[in-house]
Amino acid sequence: MKIIIHRGTKEIGGSCVELSTDTTRIIIDFGTPLVKHGGAEYNHKDNKYKSVQELITDNILPTVEGLYNNDSNSMDAVIISHPHQDHYGFINYISPSIPIYLGEACHQLINITILYTRQEHTIQNPRYFKNKEVLEIGDIKITPFLFDHSGFDSYGFLIENDGKRLFYSGDFRSHGRKSWTYNNIIKNPPPDIDYLLMEGTNISYGDRKNKTEQMIEEEILKVLNKDKFTLATVSGQNIDRLVSIFRAVKRTNRTLVCDIYTAAVLEIINQYSKNIPTVDFGNIRVLFSKDKSHFYANILAKNNLEKILYKLARYKIKLPEIANDPNQFIMLVRPGFENDILKKLKNIEGGNYIYSMWEGYLKKKEFLDLTTYLKKRQYDIHKIHTSGHADLETLKTFVEHVNPKLLIPIHTFEPELYQKYFKTPIKLLKDGETFFC
Repeated sequence: MKIIIHRGTKEIGGSCVELSTDTTRIIIDFGTPLVKHGGAEYNHKDNKYKSVQELITDNILPTVEGLYNNDSNSMDAVIISHPHQDHYGFINYISPSIPIYLGEACHQLINITILYTRQEHTIQNPRYFKNKEVLEIGDIKITPFLFDHSGFDSYGFLIENDGKRLFYSGDFRSHGRKSWTYNNIIKNPPPDIDYLLMEGTNISYGDRKNKTEQMIEEEILKVLNKDKFTLATVSGQNIDRLVSIFRAVKRTNRTLVCDIYTAAVLEIINQYSKNIPTVDFGNIRVLFSKDKSHFYANILAKNNLEKILYKLARYKIKLPEIANDPNQFIMLVRPGFENDILKKLKNIEGGNYIYSMWEGYLKKKEFLDLTTYLKKRQYDIHKIHTSGHADLETLKTFVEHVNPKLLIPIHTFEPELYQKYFKTPIKLLKDGETFFC
């Protein structure tokens, strides 16, 4: 079996790994990069009208024979580990004849992202897998392992061929609300692993430990106990964080106000985990306004999601109701809301703002505009967040228990640090380099 990491040996994002035998070729993950070669931020809009060949020439897409046109040197499958764009964002360039394997909930999250961002990531040939159900693609056997991550329905994979066993970690952690998935692997790891491709997103942070999602809930609760109108910014697909916010809201007997997009995500994911809060749980209302909400509602109506839209409409709330008793509400907001929604709300000065995303986003203009606006309205800003990725202690424990013969860094800007922190032999690959198992 051959391994080629087309992208990801020395960067976070843009993951793309090829595994091949004499008769079978598969790709695991095919994501957009966070940065372009050279360090500038990647923006998909810059490449919207470029051809595949132009993107390959510009070093945006990797050179992978058979992936884009499925010619004689065909690709047998693409496997997506989870619904973050740095792991699936280039799938629209894949030949539609190539089957794409992924979790069913992962596919649903990708679909709703496509609807609301108007991107072209349609999966035309989906095949669903489940936790620990073995797939056989040609002469390669693949076993998915459900993992704890900030992306819902995230997996690592055990890959087997001709007596060799490789484990691809995908993105994972041990401090979220699905930490049991990580603990199960630690207690009963797949045996006799020859090669471990393991992410190291947080390896440069050294011994800094991540807060658990339960700790995040308690920090949010402290803010809500101040009994002020509260705004919060969180990714609409960070399900663990939405659960933490909802639990804190419930404990204070207040009401969480969601936009239609976030409420629809919760409805969809509740089909796969009944612990995911929806409007049925109480303490959730859905904002219907004349601005973005109208746009969101039209998208649901036009894409056979009318049932969800009608349900959310029964729990709708409008701005005057919030303004009448603002301290009762915790409202989810994102950049742009200061122009479309917040400026229309009276009686909300001097509130609290919870920022619960990666701190680096705060440097972007749209977030600066939002926080500047809130400071003018005398808001206290609280940064309450924990990473979607494993800390060093978790990485060390994982390597210790999986006990591979060889450790290969991926999804990290600091691959050389693996040699500092792990006793296991390390193989540092370069993008595009072929490694024979």
